[in-house]
Amino acid sequence: MSLVRNAVEKLGGARGVCSRLGIPYSHDFKCPWRDDRGKKMRWNDARSGKERWYDFKAAEGGDEVDFVAKVLGVSNREACKVIIEWAGLDHRKKMNGVRDKKPVVRPRPRPATPGKRVKPVCPALRRAEPGEVDVIAEQRGLPWQAIENLGDRGVIGIGKKWGVACWFFRDSTGWNIRARRLDGGLFQGVKAVTLKGAWAAWPIGLDRVSGVHSLLLVEGEGDGLAAWSAIWACDAWDEWAVCVMAGASMSIPTECLPLFAGKFVRIVPHIGDKSRAGELGAVRWAEQLQAAGAEVDVYMLPGGDLGDLLEGKNKDEIREFGLTENK
Repeated sequence: MSLVRNAVEKLGGARGVCSRLGIPYSHDFKCPWRDDRGKKMRWNDARSGKERWYDFKAAEGGDEVDFVAKVLGVSNREACKVIIEWAGLDHRKKMNGVRDKKPVVRPRPRPATPGKRVKPVCPALRRAEPGEVDVIAEQRGLPWQAIENLGDRGVIGIGKKWGVACWFFRDSTGWNIRARRLDGGLFQGVKAVTLKGAWAAWPIGLDRVSGVHSLLLVEGEGDGLAAWSAIWACDAWDEWAVCVMAGASMSIPTECLPLFAGKFVRIVPHIGDKSRAGELGAVRWAEQLQAAGAEVDVYMLPGGDLGDLLEGKNKDEIREFGLTENK
């Protein structure tokens, strides 16, 4: 074990380091070197003997040494000396391989086209009838007025998949279309399916990005309905739009990234999965978007997903969550 790791462990890991810095230790916490309104940072479980922190707003992170360096405004080498002195050890001994990190310069993505991809064939879709609106609203726990409005705006449509009545989540590009059964049943064990031939990683809603400054980026069409309902509740159609990733394991295609340049993107990840897939997906998307020139913010849920948060809430209650409030 290196002298630095020995010192960190002697202090008690991240908790001990935070104590020495005069910062209360918490799993989720406010950035100590930036004035944020909410908790944008998180300590994650130890890996290879190191506890890792991540800043969802800046899309950067590191171990206990990096944290001390950031808080004190010193180099990593100086941070190592400080930690070793805190632990009562001799920093004049060799610090195995400690060196300052060089900044990583990420290349700016270049605009591209979908190439030779062929768009999926979408079944004939129609506007949802009042009874169908009520069914979707009841399943999702959202106001029926919001669902009706989304039908009017072409966000959802009613059609059939494998002979079963479904509601389809789509945008005007037609590159990615998702379907869910209107009766709430499953498709061979899954809640939603992507149409054959669709570009599954395409963010649904990308067609509306150019017309607004701010976006909610969520995972899954269920949270897509919830995010659009938040925009409906705040009557923020002219300022905000929603982009939906089909799954947390997917990355935003390089071809799409230039469209996010100069935009404010608020990511609302799924929280609480043992694999932390939702959180890791949010980290990946934040890094991609910031490299593309977007300003990124993360709305940290207390647990579950956005649909869980808004379930059963009325228009005024949805508005109080501040999902469409800029920083």
